[in-house]
Amino acid sequence: MASLGQTTLPPGEQLRTIIVTGASSGIGAHCARA
Repeated sequence: MASLGQTTLPPGEQLRTIIVTGASSGIGAHCARA
């Protein structure tokens, strides 16, 4: 998982990457449980 301090992407791309990685891990697991 990348942290904000480590990324060199523009803010929009950072946010999108965080959403995608979060969705694939946390949200995906949450939806699988629900």
